[in-house]
Amino acid sequence: MVNNLEKKSPVLFIIGLLCLLSPESRAQDEVHMKVRSEGLRRIVLAVSPFQPSRQTDLGDQLRRIIINDLELSGFFQIVDLSDSENKDLLNLRSISRPGNWDLNAAVLLENNFELRGGTISLNSRLQELPTYQQIFEKDFNSSLRTIRQLGHRVADEVTYYLTGDPGIANTKIAFVTVGKTAKEIAVADYDGYGVQPITSNGSLNLSPCWAPDGKFIAFTSYLRGNPDLYVLRLSDGRTVNASKQNVLHSAPAWSPDGKKIAMTLSKNGNSDIYTMEVKGERIRRLTNNPSIDSSPSWSPNGRGIVFTSGRSGTPQIYIMDSDGGSVRRLTFEGSYNASPVWSPRGDLIAFVSRESGRFQIYTIDVNGENLYPVTDSPGNHENPSWSPNGMWLTFASNGEGKWDIYVVHWDGTELRRLTHNGGNVSPSWSPQLKHKE
Repeated sequence: MVNNLEKKSPVLFIIGLLCLLSPESRAQDEVHMKVRSEGLRRIVLAVSPFQPSRQTDLGDQLRRIIINDLELSGFFQIVDLSDSENKDLLNLRSISRPGNWDLNAAVLLENNFELRGGTISLNSRLQELPTYQQIFEKDFNSSLRTIRQLGHRVADEVTYYLTGDPGIANTKIAFVTVGKTAKEIAVADYDGYGVQPITSNGSLNLSPCWAPDGKFIAFTSYLRGNPDLYVLRLSDGRTVNASKQNVLHSAPAWSPDGKKIAMTLSKNGNSDIYTMEVKGERIRRLTNNPSIDSSPSWSPNGRGIVFTSGRSGTPQIYIMDSDGGSVRRLTFEGSYNASPVWSPRGDLIAFVSRESGRFQIYTIDVNGENLYPVTDSPGNHENPSWSPNGMWLTFASNGEGKWDIYVVHWDGTELRRLTHNGGNVSPSWSPQLKHKE
């Protein structure tokens, strides 16, 4: 059962603003103006203890997953009502302004939890405060084996109803794991849990890239001796060699419509940007320059490609039309800029820039303005990749002594380390994935 808010209220003003920021419902320049320039007021979200209190350990585990997801969404200020410091807030109906947060611009998430056999039943209810007007109520069911997916589903449902954004809790991150003799590709939940290898061929597998439907991953592999382009189907692990030419294939990037892959092809010692249909047909050359052109990334509407080129004498970031026309230089500061990725929101491009012998991550507007440092810490930070809602970046860093995968908010705050075993590089964030019931 789902009920929507009908009357206006302070929290609805915030919800309405956030809905304007949804990629499906607002112009690209509005995103930059409202989110990145003015800042965003987070919705206060109070989360009550699970009721009833049976199966406390399992309920607490699920509750922590939901809270972690909501915190990592970037939209909410969480008030955990099970914490001892918040114990006086439990009787919300008798308190007008609990603590130091505004009850008149807040929402409450309540969950009724029950375990029957091996099935988890969860009833979630989201209400506006202080009126307790219902925003939605929904029943969820899951097996014990998929308890993390259940938590992700609830968090994404809350995020969607309050912001219009489908949430990122059910997304995944693919990355390269470096072993003694091989480099394999693995996939993990967006928060670093559930790491699973998807290749085990004992070769060098590089540069994973998600298809826009989330069903395939393209990557480069030396499985047959030559760096060829492969496409892996995640449902059954079937891998197909998509290469039609015996040349070096690197840095694949799927077009937003899923019909083409842009990549770097190196022939006779020269590297240029090409596109080809996913089936390996109709290869088209986009750049024709004696310098190295590499690392293509598509604009969200598929009409532009950003890439790295050394045509100015040093590696810099350039943008061109998706047919190779209208090439223009984007970066002019820094002597080494590379690995650009276009934000799903369309307003920013993230890239790496070398400073004092180490790489940091920057963003820049698509018009070349507002250069912004996302990272500024010891070590190297490389291979950025955007979350599908454009709010987060994942990247690899050796800032703590070994290469691991991190995520950071687009403004450089809320840095989190996802892997801790070392030898993890080249992350790629998935698109929105369908929840499995």
